[in-house]
Amino acid sequence: MISLFFNYYIKQILKIKISLLLFGEVDYLLQDFLTGSGERSGDPAKFPINRRPDPFILNWIKHSVLEADFNTILESHMGNDLIELKKEQIICKIDRWVRSNPYDVNYFTLNTQGFDKIYSSEIDDMTCDLANYIWHIFAIYTDNPKISFDQIKDLTGAHISLHHAFNMEQSAHVILEPPLVAVIDKLQEILTHETDTHKKILYQNCILAIEAYLNILSGARKDFIFSALKRPTQKSLRNLFNVDEYIRAYLIMNLLSRGLGFDPLFFDWLGEDLFDKDPSTDTYSIHHKDPSRAWSIFIRDLLITRREYHGVYGSTRQVSLQDTNVLLQGLEMLIERGIDKYKNGVNPNNLITQRDIEEIFSILGGGQQYRLNDGRTVLEWWQQGSSTGVQSQNTFKDRLVEFNKRIKYLVDLNHDYEALIDYLYPTYGPAWISKGRTQLDTYLYMMNHPHARRILHYYVHLEDIDYVRKTWGVWVP
Repeated sequence: MISLFFNYYIKQILKIKISLLLFGEVDYLLQDFLTGSGERSGDPAKFPINRRPDPFILNWIKHSVLEADFNTILESHMGNDLIELKKEQIICKIDRWVRSNPYDVNYFTLNTQGFDKIYSSEIDDMTCDLANYIWHIFAIYTDNPKISFDQIKDLTGAHISLHHAFNMEQSAHVILEPPLVAVIDKLQEILTHETDTHKKILYQNCILAIEAYLNILSGARKDFIFSALKRPTQKSLRNLFNVDEYIRAYLIMNLLSRGLGFDPLFFDWLGEDLFDKDPSTDTYSIHHKDPSRAWSIFIRDLLITRREYHGVYGSTRQVSLQDTNVLLQGLEMLIERGIDKYKNGVNPNNLITQRDIEEIFSILGGGQQYRLNDGRTVLEWWQQGSSTGVQSQNTFKDRLVEFNKRIKYLVDLNHDYEALIDYLYPTYGPAWISKGRTQLDTYLYMMNHPHARRILHYYVHLEDIDYVRKTWGVWVP
């Protein structure tokens, strides 16, 4: 008898813990999810667990898992990294389960004619991503983790919910466009009176994602899409640098800080005149190191250079992706070496010498001088420019002097990169810092918000977080 009672007690405790983990409520698992609000019958088919859960329930579960205090609920002592891993594993399992469409009534049943020729199964991933994206945005707007697609329909005034639209056996473009346009209209209306800068940026990004998805639907139907956008946000991400001044400022301030305002291929400083938008003079360019990731706004995928130099980066015969990564790594190692030498009392004029450059790139070359794709060493590139005649107008000696000055200045500022940017770019730097920090705050807001954190990975890579934490000291785990 005691054994039976003990087993029953343990099972009840486990059910309570599972309910707290999945729903954030003690009783929901037993009283609602499993039993249909407590109404039991002899027919197993009437138990909700044997029927298809509404999508909002699944999103609610993901939200609850993200919010759950695992150590308190499970009475464990897991580290934060392990807890985050467990949460991501649970959420990934839910997403994979939804995408498998395990019920007779599917979660997503698009008419893929025309899409599969261009995107194959990626169209299903795009659809799931966008549906979850929109749900999270409206969960943020309403502060309601239980919001359903029908409630979103009522908020937007659409004639059909997105959930039903995704399951219509008709032309996806014809059926999906009206409710998606309704979402855009609603978000634009919200933006007119939203005062929270972070939320405004989230809503704007959602609009861009929807527009990108509609372009994909329209383009696949008309057979004129030539580039494979593998996620609904990729086209919008690609456009963000041009249309979003906060993201643009965030990227510029980080890309300039990474190399102290120096281009890694030509070892040349990027002056403030590059940013004056004067078409008669040279301007700056953002270079994607990997052409297949031309949509990315990750710091790790980008570098900033002169327009004159940009074309050289695009010539794989001269500069490969590996070359670019080695150049950036070498530049950062030189900065670190210069900082250490200055702190140890070395003359500021000799923080980095030609010998230091040779030593660093010998390390990166595995014991021999690293050679770029055209066969020349880094030092030869920095001294002579490209083999096609593109070179700096400043002498190598002057560039080395300027590089050392910037290392000294950074140490004298106690590694205050904000002051460094203001010093190097007095006209534009303060605005970059102001808007860039607003974007940083937005990413922090997204990371700490139970819904928004699920879309943060579209905008920030883990390597970016490490870099930003090291550089600006504002990112908290």
